[in-house]
Amino acid sequence: MTTYSIVLIAAIVAAEKPRNPFAVNDVVDPFNDTVLEFARGVDLKGDDDDVNATEWTPKPVIGNPMHLDGDWFGRWNNSGTGGWHKGTAKIKEEDDRIFILYREAKGTIGYLIEVRKGENGKLVGAYTTVGSTSGTSPWVGRLVDGERIDGMWSSSGGRWDFRRRAVRKLPDKDRPK
Repeated sequence: MTTYSIVLIAAIVAAEKPRNPFAVNDVVDPFNDTVLEFARGVDLKGDDDDVNATEWTPKPVIGNPMHLDGDWFGRWNNSGTGGWHKGTAKIKEEDDRIFILYREAKGTIGYLIEVRKGENGKLVGAYTTVGSTSGTSPWVGRLVDGERIDGMWSSSGGRWDFRRRAVRKLPDKDRPK
């Protein structure tokens, strides 16, 4: 085998490996012009008046509030109508990016969000449906702290928020049986 063949094989293998740590399909072009334009119009303040300010998580999770990595709860709505769709999420920071793998509580639909951190905790990127090649949509968030991320996914005001109550050890009532 020639050196050229080895380099070509390595390039093909590297091209097939996803950027994200969850080994699902990547968000295609998560920082495109549409995403950046959407982000310019979103101003999530991360204050106590935000709909995500009130604690809504069903139970604590093991984690460290000083780090984002770990288990979270997520919820989204369609422009404030129709109630909240709830699920679980895993968040992982890698270099300058944050990856969020969200799964619906009712069903198997999953989404991958890929963002970069900007000034004052602003998160800018996009999401895609896991297992689909139908494209991406913008998502912008505000990293309030290690237990709260306020997010918006629609120019008509659709919210997509994440919260957790991170503890070092689960109380007996919340431990898996």
